[in-house]
Amino acid sequence: MNSLAAAIERYLRGGARRVIIARDQTFPAKFDLACMIRYTNPFQQRKLKNYLRSRVIPPCFGEGGLEGRTVHLDVKPLENLDDSTFDRLSALWSDPPWKLEFEGHGSSVVRASAPGLQFSLSL
Repeated sequence: MNSLAAAIERYLRGGARRVIIARDQTFPAKFDLACMIRYTNPFQQRKLKNYLRSRVIPPCFGEGGLEGRTVHLDVKPLENLDDSTFDRLSALWSDPPWKLEFEGHGSSVVRASAPGLQFSLSL
């Protein structure tokens, strides 16, 4: 599951200004990832969801690896994400049952930021 978290992180950081990715470890057999992202440009929820489902997740499991698995992706756009929102979530997601997978800047830190989003991904 570490390769899945790493693949999702690489993709999300590409167009992001700031990213927090954490994993809920309440149920070890379930991959439950939560993310908060501030993008530099407006995003399309459907495009993000489809790309993650079709291009980012399947290669992490090999051919036929997703058969019989359910992928749930919940995207919630948020307006006016400020640094205090990220700081609160970082503190929350740093304590068990959460494990902070990544926190930091994306590759687009110098541009003005657009609205952000929060989403969770379960396998």
